Amino acid sequence: MVQRGSLLTEAQSREPGEMYAVLWKGRDGFTSLRDWVKTTHQEIWVACFNLETDQEAQVVLTVRQGIDIEKVLKDRFTSNIKRVIKLPIALGAHSPLVESAVRKFESFLNDMLLHGSLQSLNQGGTIFVSDHTHQEQIDPVASYDAAVIIKELTSLNEPVRFQRMIMYLVNNLGVTDIWEIGSDILTKMIREMGFNVNLRSINKPLELDNAVRDLANLGMVNRETRVGSPILELGVNEARTILEAVANFDETQINDLSSFNGVGGYTHEQIRDAILVYFSHLFDTHENAENGNKMVKNDTERDLTLEFSFDPYVSGVFVTRLRSSSSNRLLIANVMSLDEGEEWRSGVDDTRDGVRISLEVDHVNTLEDFKHLFRYARWTCANMLTWDSDGIILPEELSNRERR
Repeated sequence: MVQRGSLLTEAQSREPGEMYAVLWKGRDGFTSLRDWVKTTHQEIWVACFNLETDQEAQVVLTVRQGIDIEKVLKDRFTSNIKRVIKLPIALGAHSPLVESAVRKFESFLNDMLLHGSLQSLNQGGTIFVSDHTHQEQIDPVASYDAAVIIKELTSLNEPVRFQRMIMYLVNNLGVTDIWEIGSDILTKMIREMGFNVNLRSINKPLELDNAVRDLANLGMVNRETRVGSPILELGVNEARTILEAVANFDETQINDLSSFNGVGGYTHEQIRDAILVYFSHLFDTHENAENGNKMVKNDTERDLTLEFSFDPYVSGVFVTRLRSSSSNRLLIANVMSLDEGEEWRSGVDDTRDGVRISLEVDHVNTLEDFKHLFRYARWTCANMLTWDSDGIILPEELSNRERR
């Protein structure tokens, strides 16, 4: 922690920044704020996607020091901005302003790993972190691969996706109690999100003593009782119906990009939630799920491996990868952002037969580009629906949903 703080302080002195909470009225037009931030030419960044409900949306912006962000926002989004609050944070975190600290901190942790202060006993083993000199005084803090944890610890320049993280903790990991120590700000936001969890804010020494006492007696709630969050209102059968609508939709029918708002009466948000619900269903019902966020399927006849993965903490994207089983060469990667309000953001790389298609929604300028993106979204949905069937569906086989 000392090293991390020192490096962040150094980064702040080199490229000073400030952080502001922005409260938006409802969710209508909220995407226009994020789209505008992308045009500010490395002056303003979204540092945290806090909350998005029908009543209010909240983000934290990091800005270069000297920008009057409150005036800029209220002038540009006069009818949408509720409040702009400067946060008592002495650096421009979760932005490229701390990039130098990230590189140095990663090097520091890898050096600790090399010299034994931080250990990973084996791939997937226990990671040990300690300032103690003697081996017997080092305590395990997590059971995972050290390289993965180092990546998580050094994500200081990545945006935080708070609502998506809470959704994953509740829906996928079965978390039923969330305690906040030192504040009640996050507790209030989680309550606004509508998740059915037990919330507790701990702000005084006596409250902390009571929390320590209660922790040992904290009961576990059965997974089937986890209801109340928006995504759990969508059942597995309804999620399957939505994915079927996407998989069977012929993208050649899309004639006007500006008027395309969904598929078969389902919105982009419903499609996003359906993907998450069905992925969670597959993960829960298959023993070959890996590392908490990955599913792998092999087609030995065609030397193909299909992989679904979702990283809610860092990237917030759902990724479908197709590889050659024998060489592990990546053939197709389809990436779809599942952040609140992102609607239909995706990118595709298809490198088969020397043909490479690289598309990102920010660079989709033509209707044909969008049709390409949507076809690969169909491909992902079709393979989710047929996960328990033999073989893997390729994008060009979607018309008949059969292998060549």
